[in-house]
Amino acid sequence: MNTTDINTLADRFFQAIEAKDLAGLRACYHDDTTVWHNFDDHAQSVDDNVALLGRLCRFATSLRYTEVERITYDGGFVQRHVLVVQVGDRSVRIPACLVAQTLAGRIHRIFEYLDSAHRTALYAGAGS
Repeated sequence: MNTTDINTLADRFFQAIEAKDLAGLRACYHDDTTVWHNFDDHAQSVDDNVALLGRLCRFATSLRYTEVERITYDGGFVQRHVLVVQVGDRSVRIPACLVAQTLAGRIHRIFEYLDSAHRTALYAGAGS
């Protein structure tokens, strides 16, 4: 997979999240993808990650990636961004960095880094 194809895959991945398109998101993942988060030191399966993002999609009024900086390399990409989550009249900014490895044209491994305080602020008062 060349870096142009990897960049296209990354665009599809983040656009699917913004559009709350869980089928499109799942299509970006390899069958045995794992998604690791630094805030809980846990690796999720595809099903667990899609369920987590599905809950976020239902909770959020809108999701938007801003301040995007991406580097592609043979076998994956690294992206720094700010995820802006609108929840009713409240907006929460979540700076993050994501390292993705690809296999057979899809995302195979994700390592996501973010400050858990931003995640806590997102769900403050929501009972989640």
